Amino acid sequence: MDFSVDFKFCGGCNTRYDRKKVYDSIREKLQAKTVNNGCYKDTVLIILNGCQRGCISSKKFENLYDNIVNTHDYLVSWCNRDLNGITDWIIDSILMK
Repeated sequence: MDFSVDFKFCGGCNTRYDRKKVYDSIREKLQAKTVNNGCYKDTVLIILNGCQRGCISSKKFENLYDNIVNTHDYLVSWCNRDLNGITDWIIDSILMK
């Protein structure tokens, strides 16, 4: 699978996990590069919201990216999930689409 990855980070006011650690882990596991050249074809957007509030919504990017993974979807039920598993959840979400 050949694709690039863009990342968006929330402001980090109430973060529940180390977003930088997750970012580094995803980059290492996917061996993908980030792009900022305005070309969104075959590019996955990963939104790293730090908490359940989900300050960065996927809606504003739906017309730009075909594949968006937003950690808000994982965090809304974070009390029932292992936060250490967020990286695996993100990667699984990318590869299943």
